[in-house]
Amino acid sequence: MDEQREHHWNGDRLIELEAPPILSLGLEEEEPGPRFSDLAWPIVLFLLTVFTTLWAGAYATRSNPKEAFTQPDDGRVIQVGGLSVRCMATPGHTPGGICYRVEQGTQQICFVGDTLFAGSIGRANPFSLYPAHLDSVRRRVLTLPARTVLFPGHGPATTVSEELSHNPFAAES
Repeated sequence: MDEQREHHWNGDRLIELEAPPILSLGLEEEEPGPRFSDLAWPIVLFLLTVFTTLWAGAYATRSNPKEAFTQPDDGRVIQVGGLSVRCMATPGHTPGGICYRVEQGTQQICFVGDTLFAGSIGRANPFSLYPAHLDSVRRRVLTLPARTVLFPGHGPATTVSEELSHNPFAAES
């Protein structure tokens, strides 16, 4: 595999940095066949298309768009094609925060939004939700299987294992 290189100017010289492969995340040891690292962006685009279509359809066909939706309550499973999307309540960043877990065999991904970032967490909004936010991160997101790939609302993807090892918000104080 050709190495990808990135160049940065540090003020007095050009620095060459090796860029890691996108979304490899250590899933290479899995059994043969498609991996979430291979399927991640198509899945993201597919889910965005489905949810955008549902939302647009709700506005086009209903006077009250809420009539067209089922509340994504904690534990609810939404079928999207052959995938099961599990809703996981994670209040803290917002009062009604929800993460979406997608499973394919032993491989799992979770769209965590601003609940968690690689190496950090989102802000609590309002700040009074900060304890609930930490609880959601520690007891909901970081208790998923270690190899679960996490897709934050900003920044790079990460894994539960990586966050347990390096995220300062993962540990109880």
